[in-house]
Parts: sequence; structure tokens; C-alpha cells
Amino acid sequence: MLRMWRLRCRSYQQRINHDDVSQRRFEGEDSMNEHNLIDQIKDLIFDTENIAWIGSADGKLAMSWEEFSFRFSQLNHDPEEATQELAIDLVIVMKDGTWYERNYQGDWQHKRVPHLAINYRPFTYVSESDSPNGSWPWSTLEELNNCGEVAQ
Repeated sequence: MLRMWRLRCRSYQQRINHDDVSQRRFEGEDSMNEHNLIDQIKDLIFDTENIAWIGSADGKLAMSWEEFSFRFSQLNHDPEEATQELAIDLVIVMKDGTWYERNYQGDWQHKRVPHLAINYRPFTYVSESDSPNGSWPWSTLEELNNCGEVAQ
């Protein structure tokens, strides 16, 4: 009985997915454009004029946004398709010194250089296993050490 229910659900889901793709094509939306790398970057960074350069994280390979967007204008990248992985060290460096890099899931993250707070304090714990305060994954130093607000 359960197996039959699962098969019906799977069949129904496949019909929904097929109808969704057909509807997008009917509406004139090219499925390839949604994976265009340049369009993805433009969606991520609204003002591409603020891009200083794009290249490797160590800076040994780099080019301007104009050159990058021209050279890779036809490149389609589906973040969920393993055969279309981008270089792991590809970064987009902004004119304000911040940058975008990809995390282990392939999502872009906006990064900033850390700054030392005026009234910084030492800390006692660096892992959940030795902190009496850490009981969930991905705890911050502040959470592990039960610190209050620290002025920037």
C-alpha cells in the first residue's frame, strides 16, 4: 500500500515538474538563460560597476568584469549540476575591498576583512566539545564563550 502511494506521488511530482517546464517554455522563458553565469552574477551583484576584478583567490589569475563578462557570456552554469562546477578559488573582488566567494554548497557568500574591536577580550573556548555553552552545530565564538556585545 505504501509503495503504491509513493509511486503515485512520484508520478504526480513528475507531471508537475513537466508542466512547470512546459509552462516556462510557453511563457517564452529560455531554460538555458536561467543558468547563464553572467546573468547569475548580475543577479547577485546589482551594480557590476563596483566589481574591481574577477579571478583566483590568490590573485595570480585575474581579469576585469568587462573582459570576464565578454569571455564567458555564453557559459551556462547550473549550481546543482556537478559536471558544471566552477573553480573552487574563483572570487569576485569589489572596489570597496569586500569579495564574493563560493561556499562548499556552491552558493556565493559576501565576505569582508575582519576588524579588531576596540575593547576586544580573550576567549576560553573554541569548540563545542569543550564549551559548556555550545550545544548546537556552527556555534560562534561569542556563543561558545557566552560573551555580551562587544563594541566595534
